[in-house]
Amino acid sequence: MNNADGTATIPRILALYDGFTPAQSLIDACQRMGVDLIPYVECMPMGPTPCLLMAPAIPWRLSRALSGDFSGFIEVAPDRAETIPAVWKDCAATIAQGGVAVSLTTAAAYGHDIPCQFMNAVSRRFDAPSCQQSMELALYEALSNAIIHGNLELDSSLRGSAAHLRAYRTALEQALSTPTLSSRRINLTCRPLGTMLRLEVHDQGRGWDVRQVLDTPLASDAKSGRGLDLIRRMAQSVAAMDCGRRLIMDFRRDQS
Repeated sequence: MNNADGTATIPRILALYDGFTPAQSLIDACQRMGVDLIPYVECMPMGPTPCLLMAPAIPWRLSRALSGDFSGFIEVAPDRAETIPAVWKDCAATIAQGGVAVSLTTAAAYGHDIPCQFMNAVSRRFDAPSCQQSMELALYEALSNAIIHGNLELDSSLRGSAAHLRAYRTALEQALSTPTLSSRRINLTCRPLGTMLRLEVHDQGRGWDVRQVLDTPLASDAKSGRGLDLIRRMAQSVAAMDCGRRLIMDFRRDQS
């Protein structure tokens, strides 16, 4: 269901902000989407309403958002407090449905051990599903692809030989220091889907040829594509949307 302005309506959740002052436009946009934005207070009691933490991506804040009463984390830079909720509306919808979600800039996603923290939160939320190890391996590969090949637009061939590693490192540092690339968002979501858990990784890169990549078997001497091949072996099903920017992986909760 959508509002008159096209924004999605979700069951109401709480977004607790910390480390910045939200612009009125952000408050209004959150309200229209079904998100009540309130200031975070240390040791404040948490009720039954799903909560996310909205703050700069400082390690202790990120850890708190994925280890306590929160269901997710939305990165907001103090100098960009006008962050558009449409960028992370899927995260809010996932949290409202009982899932776990994180929305980060590429720079933050690269600089933190996100898969481990995210999967720990998933384990607590869904009572340590037996698919956790498979999900974590798949998430490492999917997030790496989203960062390196998606948002930073680096070519796989740069890591094809030892001789190219120096050039790859230089290109990586240059991309991370380019604001238009390092500020691109990456959204991670995990939500229940019957007997399955659905894990999604969504980037803002140029995308890729979904049909060619997913429908073509990996050659034994391929220099790239092995990460996606591993993901396909870990998950029960793998699909892509938004021209490859959104990777969707389904895992059976009980893999015994």
